[in-house]
Amino acid sequence: MPKKKTTDKTPLLGDTKTETTAASLAASPIAAFGKLADITGDALKLPENTSVIGYDPEQLTNWRAIITLKGTIFMQPAVLWIVFSQFFCAMVVAAFIYFFATHPENYSTGSMQQVIKTISVSIAFLLGLFLSSCINRWWDTVSSLEALFGTIKRLIMTAINLELPKESRETLARRCVLSTFMLQVEQTEHHAKLAGKQTDEEVQKHWAEFMDEWLKNGLLTQYEWNMFQAVNSQQRSFFAWSLVSKELLNVRHHLNQQNGAADVMAYDRLCDLVQAGVANVSAVRTAAAFQMPYIYVHMLAFMIHFTNVITALGTGVQMGLLFSVAAKENKPIDGGEVVNAIIFLTVQAFLYQSFLTIGAALSFPITGTAYKVPLKDMCLALDRQLTLMNDLNDNLDEDGKLTGKTNWLRWSKSKQKAQYESHVISQSVLGKLKGLGALAKKRGSVSKESKVESSEDDYDDMGI
Repeated sequence: MPKKKTTDKTPLLGDTKTETTAASLAASPIAAFGKLADITGDALKLPENTSVIGYDPEQLTNWRAIITLKGTIFMQPAVLWIVFSQFFCAMVVAAFIYFFATHPENYSTGSMQQVIKTISVSIAFLLGLFLSSCINRWWDTVSSLEALFGTIKRLIMTAINLELPKESRETLARRCVLSTFMLQVEQTEHHAKLAGKQTDEEVQKHWAEFMDEWLKNGLLTQYEWNMFQAVNSQQRSFFAWSLVSKELLNVRHHLNQQNGAADVMAYDRLCDLVQAGVANVSAVRTAAAFQMPYIYVHMLAFMIHFTNVITALGTGVQMGLLFSVAAKENKPIDGGEVVNAIIFLTVQAFLYQSFLTIGAALSFPITGTAYKVPLKDMCLALDRQLTLMNDLNDNLDEDGKLTGKTNWLRWSKSKQKAQYESHVISQSVLGKLKGLGALAKKRGSVSKESKVESSEDDYDDMGI
């Protein structure tokens, strides 16, 4: 039986919020590289990530799901534009029929409805295959990222257990984090170039700005900066692991058994983790590089848009004839048929365009517009986790208390560290107080004189 792959199940986003705040940016110079979007133009000015990453499925089992907007398909511009265009086209056709049809009673829309029904069968089949492939692609990307981040944390933990020097462990952590940041930039630049938003010259310019910013913030050394200049910009996340491997070579003489002989098993274990990291980076890049065949997706998109146009024309003709016949024969307008026609037009256009938009978003899980994995936030959380792992090993006394100066990687300024800790503590306390207030309100202990009256059990429930 094949060996089951195990990964570190530590949350990829840590305990931090996915939203980037001013305090979190100030907490780490690494986070400051996100401000390069203001320098590098619209291609890197990604919209605010409104994707909902964590949610409770039970909240979607009631009618509140109907009025939920944030992070849903109802807020996607492509879907809203198509529905509006459909309705506008139908109204124009209806007005044209109403004013220019001389014998509206002789017209029939049955042939259009037959064409729509025939094409809809094929669309349902092709759309199902497309969505299935896109979801598998999204899950492969998430699984590869989880394996990559878990491998990095196991590598640092193994280095700690083998008692490698402090400087070497920090170098390993920094170069692993550097690889993840480079992977994020590679995917962003590749998508922007693929979408025609950037040229090769702009890509190289953006990379130069990122590299200079990393060099200034200490994420990159001058030696590493010089080496990466000779590497293709879309291969740098891969070659960052070559630097990790080189650092292991430099500390190999520290891996000795009690009798002084070289600990070959320990070094082999470290090499296995490096190879796993390289494989996971390649898996993420492969999942992002290979998409559904263009000829297939284009045919699907053509059929959906063609059906939407035919539906808009057919609905417009149907409504125009209803109004025209009613006006000519002095009969009341059949409101039921008008409502049914509008509902059919809106629902069909919305469903087709929604599934097409969802599939397109899942085709680029890291850089999509409708949905994207918060890889940059994950990289920042990974940096904090690795830093804490090393810090707990180096500055922990027998009583379990941190001693000495906290050794935050690349967070050299005490003011930045204090801002970060203040932000985390304030957010934690605020969240607990809000939860405590909700708990008190639920138990009916909120009065006009005292907003929160709780016992020790309430604090225990909130983890305070």
